[in-house]
Amino acid sequence: MKMGQTHGYREFDPSSLFSKGFLGHPKSPNGLTLLHHPDCLISGNKPSSISTPLTRIENLDAFARNSISKHKTSFISPRTDYSARFKIAPSRISIIEKCPRRHWYETIGGLSPKPIIPLKSVNSPNGLPGGIDPALFGTIVHRIIEIGIGNPGPKEEYPTTPLPESWIKKEIDLIDSPEIHNTVFDELLPLEADRESITQLVNLMINRIKSGPLGKLSRGEIFDGHRVEGLRTEMPFNITKKINLNGLVRSRWTPEGYEPLSKIQFANIEMSGLIDLVLCTVINGESTIRPIDLKTEEASKLIDQKTDGLIEALGESTTEPKCQAEIEILLEHRMQQALYYTALKNLENERSKYGYPSRKVLPPAILIGVTGRLVVYPDDMLQNALDDLEENLILAAKMSLGSNVLLSDFPPLESSKSDTCHKCPFNQGELPICGPLN
Repeated sequence: MKMGQTHGYREFDPSSLFSKGFLGHPKSPNGLTLLHHPDCLISGNKPSSISTPLTRIENLDAFARNSISKHKTSFISPRTDYSARFKIAPSRISIIEKCPRRHWYETIGGLSPKPIIPLKSVNSPNGLPGGIDPALFGTIVHRIIEIGIGNPGPKEEYPTTPLPESWIKKEIDLIDSPEIHNTVFDELLPLEADRESITQLVNLMINRIKSGPLGKLSRGEIFDGHRVEGLRTEMPFNITKKINLNGLVRSRWTPEGYEPLSKIQFANIEMSGLIDLVLCTVINGESTIRPIDLKTEEASKLIDQKTDGLIEALGESTTEPKCQAEIEILLEHRMQQALYYTALKNLENERSKYGYPSRKVLPPAILIGVTGRLVVYPDDMLQNALDDLEENLILAAKMSLGSNVLLSDFPPLESSKSDTCHKCPFNQGELPICGPLN
């Protein structure tokens, strides 16, 4: 490069050129910036002392890649853990079955099961009286049944199979007692609730239940060949289920990749909860026990006097599902019912194992509040639920014990299952974060 009478090569500092590389008078504030090809700025004949932020980043990256390629990290084999233990609420199993993505949000994602930005509208579209929602209404009816249901006790002095004293204590059926209703209202209703309208709605549902199978059984009458010997409301249970994980590997993140730490063969899943009602009956001399769950869906139809949905089966005398809505409600709650059935089955098996008299565990039933019907799970539906319970518990264990469980592993539901999404808190409010695929 020729500069005056001097010939040869020159090295230029890019940062100096950028701030001081002007053509013109040295004291002039303005000038023309000199821009040239990068190859002219740094000589290839000797190391350069010039270091820009970009070159430092590139050098560090090249060194790191070189180091990894030369010194490959070899992780040691993970230790083998025979089993792991964790707890899960029974209600989570139903959520996992319907949408594993929602379970991920609420557990691994750490999100609260409430809309991020609730709707500003205060009017509830559920059709119930002011001051209550379906959950609170269900709690009210559950509480009335809990403290007011009758118990005829055994026909003879003792039941056909021994029961705790509290299970066979004779009680008069008082579920329609105004005193009990008012006690529950005082306990649960907010001050602004429309108490008069709520009282009318509760009376309608309680009267349906009292005139149905449960009302007859609680008064000592025979229904479908059964006579009650004892019962328990809000029965607590605790169950531990052993699940085969086939060597689930737990790992931790490192710059060189995920490092395996342990391999888990089995998981012991602990679940505890309350069964709404457990009926102990005798039929043809055989002692039986059955879990029953009260559901208060479609309560607003008692006010509107609509005849669709669950109301279609009103007046049916059998325990088989008689309309599509009843089949759907059985499917909706099948995971919890399978769990209740398993808990009672384990309890009775333990009694037999140690030589004590036991009862035959009958398929669970749903007490439909709007009709008073007692709908029993068909054998094939119950068996399918028991099989699927195992699969859902395996998925729950993998999500709880796994180390790299990604949200992308659980895509949104198909549009055909949009009803599930409409009930999900993450698809509600003014800013839904999830929803069905289009």
